[in-house]
Amino acid sequence: MSKGLPDDDLLQKLARLIADARVGRGLNQVEAALAAAVSKSAWQNLERGRRLDGRPFRPTEELVTAAATAMEIDLAKALDLREAAVSNKESPKPRRTRGAGRKLANADRRRDLGRIYRDLRPEAQEIVFDVAERLLNLQEKDARTDPEPEEYRGPDTSK
Repeated sequence: MSKGLPDDDLLQKLARLIADARVGRGLNQVEAALAAAVSKSAWQNLERGRRLDGRPFRPTEELVTAAATAMEIDLAKALDLREAAVSNKESPKPRRTRGAGRKLANADRRRDLGRIYRDLRPEAQEIVFDVAERLLNLQEKDARTDPEPEEYRGPDTSK
């Protein structure tokens, strides 16, 4: 394990576990992200084990749980790999964001939506998929133009 960085081998094992489960279910990455109620970019980083800029991706426990639940893989195994990969004591602590509590509170609702999606007829899934893909694209576009999404900002005190 390199000093200050998560264990790349374990991150890659976790990435392969998630990717193999997705492929085994016949889903593409957008469908899998929708089923897990996570962003497409978070799903892609999870499967890659790295961010696009090459930095290690340290998935949160919530992300791993959502992915494992959606792909019906052994949650304990996935969390063990995640914990072992990111437990290096010299690793920098993840930055806490203001919206984290709200996101966790909505996680169950999003998982329920993923389950509802899986129960829809294929025609309805296609419509939902198209809408979700458009929304994800808009979200990514907004993220590129606005470095700090509104949900993470504090109250407006400029008045």
